[in-house]
Amino acid sequence: MRALAELLRTSTRLRALDLWGCGLTDDDVRVLCRGLAGNADSALATLNLGYNAITTAGARVLADCCCKARALRTLTLGSSKLPVRKIYEAGDKWGGAVALSDLSVGPLSAIVVGLVARRSGAVTSLDVSGNVLRKEGTDFLCQEMAHEDQFVRLDISRNEIFPSGASSVATILRGAGGGLEWLSLADNNITNWAKDTRALGTIVSAAQDCGTLRVLRLEGNVLQDDGAACVAELIANSPCLEELNLSRAQIASDGGIALDAGHGAARAVQLGQ
Repeated sequence: MRALAELLRTSTRLRALDLWGCGLTDDDVRVLCRGLAGNADSALATLNLGYNAITTAGARVLADCCCKARALRTLTLGSSKLPVRKIYEAGDKWGGAVALSDLSVGPLSAIVVGLVARRSGAVTSLDVSGNVLRKEGTDFLCQEMAHEDQFVRLDISRNEIFPSGASSVATILRGAGGGLEWLSLADNNITNWAKDTRALGTIVSAAQDCGTLRVLRLEGNVLQDDGAACVAELIANSPCLEELNLSRAQIASDGGIALDAGHGAARAVQLGQ
């Protein structure tokens, strides 16, 4: 491994390195990253470390290396091929928008995404829809992006996050930045088939405290009457909410009545009644 690290430290011609399934550990990653980060003239653009024995600690080291290795464009971790340079340069070249939908981003690769995005300091919009973040990846992304006051748009739909992961979204709404304007949690079963609405209630409460959320997409989540009552509270108490998507939410008549009551309360506030 040290010989390979020395190659990374000295080579100015190597453009791609594939170490998929080699049993690499976090210590191996540290050695490789020291070599790569120490080569200002490195041409390495593609690094494949998929399916190795890398843990959270190794992912953090990789994220730091991605920010320092200026030629590195793509990092494969697990089964996810991450455009790391595009994330880091989002503010300079992409208007702050980062699109990572359907890339098999899991909890481990989410660490790299979150750390590189935060190090960039310029990511305004993040689309991680259609991945496999689950609770762990969602927790990490939300904790990192909660510190960014320029961050205004998050699409985290279709990520199997369930109620346990949905609660962490409130971290962004209540974070140091506190300026989220657009949020999609579509198709995530955030109520566990309407058995647990506590996470939804936490999000609604945070959205009211945040006071900037204009768009909330909850389509494809089974809300039923209890979930509809939670959302009705947001409608009634959030003067900035402009768009709400509740399609395929299985809301029956009692839930519809609650939503209508919330709309009526909101209108009364707007009219000063």
